Amino acid sequence: MSRLRLTDPGVKQRLQNMQAAGMSKETIAADLGIARQTLYAWLEQMSGEMQAAVVAGKADYAARLTERQFRLYDELADKARGLSEEIDQLRDMQRATPTPPTAAVIFRGYSVVQSYLEKMGELLGQLQPAQEANIHLTRIEQLLNVTMQADRIPADLRAVVMAGGRADDSART
Repeated sequence: MSRLRLTDPGVKQRLQNMQAAGMSKETIAADLGIARQTLYAWLEQMSGEMQAAVVAGKADYAARLTERQFRLYDELADKARGLSEEIDQLRDMQRATPTPPTAAVIFRGYSVVQSYLEKMGELLGQLQPAQEANIHLTRIEQLLNVTMQADRIPADLRAVVMAGGRADDSART
């Protein structure tokens, strides 16, 4: 039986696939039937090529995942719209001839629509980067720390700002 070589057809691709899958070096060496030292030598030899392939694989996976999440979001939005239309039809029927089963179906429909909306929110939260929660508080704090001279405040606002009243109060006086 001949020894496996890095130059053999498909060996590099197999090695790259195993690395991209996150397999341990021990597992890769056992799968390929080579010593760990040989694996380390191969990885060193093709380190630049491997890194580029792993990065490209991860970027491709992230793009596919994002695309799948957008498709799921669109499907949920379509289902929510369709269900909302059915609920409207049932509501019209309920107005004409009220029945307890129709009311129960309408109520159940609203809870399903609510669950669709929650899932859509979760998907959007995963697709959009998280924003800093304290940005508004920081800006408000900055505004509160600003000292302004009274003569720079417009005359129509001076009474409100200096007295601490509301703009509506000063307009009435």
